[in-house]
Amino acid sequence: MTDLQQLYLELLGHESDSVREEAVKHLLDMLDAEVVEALLQNVEEPGHPGLIESIWLLGKSEETRVSEALLRLFQNPDPQIREVVAGAFAEIGDVRALQALIEALQDESPNVKDAAAIALGELRDSRAVEPLIAQLADPAAQQVAAWALAMIGDRRAVEPLVDAMHNSEDPNMRGMAARALGKLGLPEADRVVLDGLADQEEGVLIEVIRVLGERRCLTALPHLEKLFESSEMPRVKLACAVALARCEQGETYLPFLLGTLNSDPDWGARLSAIMGLRELPYELVESDLRKALDDTHWLVQKTAARSLLMLQDEELYMSLGNFLGDEDEDIMQAVIETSFFELLEEDGLEGLLDGDEEE
Repeated sequence: MTDLQQLYLELLGHESDSVREEAVKHLLDMLDAEVVEALLQNVEEPGHPGLIESIWLLGKSEETRVSEALLRLFQNPDPQIREVVAGAFAEIGDVRALQALIEALQDESPNVKDAAAIALGELRDSRAVEPLIAQLADPAAQQVAAWALAMIGDRRAVEPLVDAMHNSEDPNMRGMAARALGKLGLPEADRVVLDGLADQEEGVLIEVIRVLGERRCLTALPHLEKLFESSEMPRVKLACAVALARCEQGETYLPFLLGTLNSDPDWGARLSAIMGLRELPYELVESDLRKALDDTHWLVQKTAARSLLMLQDEELYMSLGNFLGDEDEDIMQAVIETSFFELLEEDGLEGLLDGDEEE
């Protein structure tokens, strides 16, 4: 173990939360077998100041050998510890934790129940489907359970999610059910999401429209076009325009999307407009997306930059590349957060490098 690793492990036992938080940041990049062994010793020590942080780091190690220690900790009377352990299981993905996580769906702590449901979703084991379906009857747990079912992707989830979308009194749950049905990616789920356009709640409608757009559901086109023309809710109209752009009807709604991007005072609306504009040909949106790089909200700026890169804007790519050598760490961090290196892999932009790997 290096001296630096040893130093940060010692700081993990400091009484100050901020000191431990700083130690975690550094240890995250130093997780090797020796550090994991030291963290395992921490979690076996009752009252260790860095117990929570050590559990979290063990999850990030993604080593299944830590599961036995975490299973013991899952019986701890402190709900915060149980919650962090469930989160660690979500990272590790060890099915040995399956039964303990299913049992945790009945935990007295809502946070533990939610963390267990998320972990079960990450495990993607069909044995968790029926217990998660049962959670749909619990108003306090149903939204997270719905999302976990969508992550598992089992067809048994379709019928109870459809029932929730149609019959739940909570509009947030109806919206989540639509979102979960969309994530399932099953033809029968796509068909029933369309029924959600009859919902009268704005938030639910927007979720349904987003799902139809993301799924590029062409059978929804006439319904979305009609809703765009008839709705008196500005955000519903915007969601329709974005969804229609994703269904290759963007040029028809280009003036509306540009008007939103250039004049809407709500940064969230401007952000949504960009999501529709990025579906259109580069030459139609390039100048407006460039203007959005100077938007007053950082997330709109970032999304505009990301969209230009997705549209293979070589000039912007080279400009961002130049900033990687900037002495100002804040600037470098901002550039890195645009995730354009990730985009090179995801969106086939490797050609922008002109074949020079080192450059």
